[in-house]
Amino acid sequence: MTLEALFTAFVETGDEASLERIFRRCAPALRRHARRLGHAGEDVEDLVQETMVTAVQRADAFRGAEKLLPWLKGILARKAAHFARGEARRKRATRAFAEQHDGDDSSASPGTLGLAELIGLVEDAIPTLPEKFHEPLRLQLLEGKSPAEIARALSMPRTTVRVHLYRGMRLLRQRLPKSVTPGLLLLLLAPSTMAMVGRPRVGRVALATGAVVFAVTAGWFSQAGSSANDASEGLSIVGAMAQAGAVPSGDTDHALDRDAVSVDPGSGVEPGQLEVVVRSVEGDPVPSVGVRVVPSGRDPVVSTRRACTGADGRAVLHGLDATVVDVVLDRGPRARVDLAAEESAVCNLTVAAGLEVRGRIVTMAGSPVPHASVWFGDDTDGPWSGRVVATANGSGEFSLRHVPRGAFIAAFSEDRSRSDVVRIDGDAPVELRLGEGGGVVTGRVVDPDGQPVADAVVLVGESMDGAALRLSDGAAAWRPPPIELRTDANGSFRAARLESDWHPLYVRAVGFAPHARAVHVDADTEIVVRLARGARVVGHVVDDDGVGIGGATVAYCELATDLHCELTSADDGAFSLWIPVASRGTLVARARGHVPQSLEIAGTPPDSLDVRLPSQPLVRGRFVRRGTDEGLAGFWFRCGRSTPERLDDGYVLVESGAEGRFETPPVRHAARLWIRGPGEVLWRDGREFAQWNRDELRIEVPTDWFATGSLEGTLCDDDGLPASRCRLFVTSPGGIPMEVGATDAAGRFSVPGLPGGEYELFAESTGATSPAFTVGTVQVSVGETTRLDRRAPQLGRVTLDLARTDGRELGDAVVTLVGGKPRRRYALLMDGRGTRSLEPGRYELWAMGSRFAWVEGHPFEVRPGAHTRVEIDVAPAVRCKLALAGLPEVAPDAVWRCRVVGLDSGQEHGRYTLAGDAMPSLGGVFPIGRYRLEVHGPDGGSWGADFAVESLEPRWRAAPLELVRAR
Repeated sequence: MTLEALFTAFVETGDEASLERIFRRCAPALRRHARRLGHAGEDVEDLVQETMVTAVQRADAFRGAEKLLPWLKGILARKAAHFARGEARRKRATRAFAEQHDGDDSSASPGTLGLAELIGLVEDAIPTLPEKFHEPLRLQLLEGKSPAEIARALSMPRTTVRVHLYRGMRLLRQRLPKSVTPGLLLLLLAPSTMAMVGRPRVGRVALATGAVVFAVTAGWFSQAGSSANDASEGLSIVGAMAQAGAVPSGDTDHALDRDAVSVDPGSGVEPGQLEVVVRSVEGDPVPSVGVRVVPSGRDPVVSTRRACTGADGRAVLHGLDATVVDVVLDRGPRARVDLAAEESAVCNLTVAAGLEVRGRIVTMAGSPVPHASVWFGDDTDGPWSGRVVATANGSGEFSLRHVPRGAFIAAFSEDRSRSDVVRIDGDAPVELRLGEGGGVVTGRVVDPDGQPVADAVVLVGESMDGAALRLSDGAAAWRPPPIELRTDANGSFRAARLESDWHPLYVRAVGFAPHARAVHVDADTEIVVRLARGARVVGHVVDDDGVGIGGATVAYCELATDLHCELTSADDGAFSLWIPVASRGTLVARARGHVPQSLEIAGTPPDSLDVRLPSQPLVRGRFVRRGTDEGLAGFWFRCGRSTPERLDDGYVLVESGAEGRFETPPVRHAARLWIRGPGEVLWRDGREFAQWNRDELRIEVPTDWFATGSLEGTLCDDDGLPASRCRLFVTSPGGIPMEVGATDAAGRFSVPGLPGGEYELFAESTGATSPAFTVGTVQVSVGETTRLDRRAPQLGRVTLDLARTDGRELGDAVVTLVGGKPRRRYALLMDGRGTRSLEPGRYELWAMGSRFAWVEGHPFEVRPGAHTRVEIDVAPAVRCKLALAGLPEVAPDAVWRCRVVGLDSGQEHGRYTLAGDAMPSLGGVFPIGRYRLEVHGPDGGSWGADFAVESLEPRWRAAPLELVRAR
């Protein structure tokens, strides 16, 4: 009899002998297939067993026209794609389960608790729960229906059904005897069992095959991303119960170790395939597009899967969890796909027309680097996220299509250190210069028992937090981007070459606490990263009525490390993230139209929590033409405590839509209001145009207010050469300087959308060939283009040279040159040396970095036609963070004023302001030595504590500091 006939016989009659013959005949071929996929030893047996159990559960999905063995191999391949991620946890869970049930007569097992008795216990427990949980649980547990089927039967949204199942199971667990283990519930929930529970013979088959099911239960539980999105495979509710505490009796490990054998909410158990097709608006395939697939409601750092489109514009991702995922392209478009509905899906996305970037990757000497990798960053705020999307040809040349303006690119190579990052502002050719070498970091990531951790995310050499632009001729360059890696099945990773220096290294993995450390790279460096067990925080963001809020932002920040985890809640408000076990930090949830809420977490966090966000009515506003009721669309509204060039946490920014209407979160009537018309470059004070009527805002724009003037021209330095790449600022009639553009390589500029009036124009230096000078005042007329061609007056030159006293590299540095009346910035340098052309006058130099003592206001003078050299020796220092304890509770709007003083020198090393509702910590950069922190409270009280900096090695955990109140 053929395999297909045997399998059909088992499906139709429950014939145990047929199933056993299938296993004997297919197992050798499946083992060979698993070995070809790179697995060995007991892992092969685990994969084969999981494959067979999944085949039994999904028997209805098998079509008789198919061949059984290829179908089984397909299931095995998808299992293998996820097997490595949970390898270490699977082994631990399997051992724990075997120990629990080996000879334990007191715990429930198929021999001691029959299926009928188990069903009876569940039937008796369900009516004791709130009524809204009755039908969903009965249909799920007693009739074997999936959430999708339940939603159709009850005419309820699927997300509501999932929430009821999840919460109902947590309550049900409290009503069931402790002898009802997850393994027994697995038998109850298996579709192959429930579909045939009324036929005694097949019921016995289900129990007879229970040994196979139990053998892989731990493996199923440990799959990253399994849960209750669509429980057609029957494991979702078991996972919810394991998460709620239903672990085998006798488990005396830390409560958080239970998560190693549980599953995350919001996903399924069967991995699937997603094909992403990317085309241009003309319908042509777009290659070299980075694709991110982010499961909804989970930490994107550890859950994101990445791919890159090929020449046909397609990218295929395998082994995805059956859940709702967000598909995000690095060219901007995104879509949401529900993989729970089917095993595979196709997502078609269209990218908008953009720039075509052509470039070359070269050495510092200008020689081409063949076959180097091209990194593309899609975060226009900075090169904080991205991936390698293309490879240069044999001449080091590359091209990217449909690149949005403001994106970032960089280059990697196996034998050279990373290039700086270049920001794309036009279609000019780009040149990426690789460093001359560097060291390689190789390492292994292991768990507390020394077992390898597969599929961990490793970030090496991340940029300085919020590093500003390193401006240079031709393009704006940033520090090199981080290298993102994933560990293999042995927990190993290998980074590309890095500059000789200290580099931060972050490691994240499901089931473990985040890890951060500093790695000094000189030559090749080998390290071992031992992860601590993590705590999983699982919960829902809900509104006043307890309904889940999808798309809410959930963020956690730990006090000791500045670790920041952020994710977006799933459609039903669910979220799941891993944090350190003995954590001390803040969980914050935000959603539009709701009041943000924060939760302090100290010690062991709760296994599950709901964050309730009260409703917050939005302020409704409208832009109208003064004297009429005509709405004005495309106007911008900004509100905050500060001026437009200095944003703060309390500002809001919206654009008016149809009929001039807009909505914002609540704003204080006394706040600064700024408005800007369509196409304008300047913000104007809008308070005189604003009319409040309770929580409604009406902004009446005068008829003659619209900006129709423009300014263009050419700037030259004092030698008549083009003032290229200067940043341009204008001082508006209200006296606020704002950046409006930049000169090109020929010194040309154009500033459209200016209201009529008198303006002062200033050019800021961005490189050695770009001067800084006050251009002068100009009158702009309404409806006209004003021409302004200016040559700078005689300038002076200044060369800066900052050096550490120990002769080592200065490291990251931000140098600002300030001068003039009124005082303003004339130049910004992103290293400790360089030459600038400045107006004659007195200036101050301010420098900050993470590896040297900061320079605050070093004076120097620039004389006309002269060349001044400014040399400053700075002490080596290290960035430190202090976790403060002992301060009393104060009002959220109160402030603590702090300062750090050297105990030996008496020199002040920094002043700080700490808000009353902020995390009690502060950081600074200090040389080796002894210090005292002085804190002055809002009530006049004073606190203090001493601390010492003993090493220049970067530290990633805050030093605990117990403050004592002064008498």
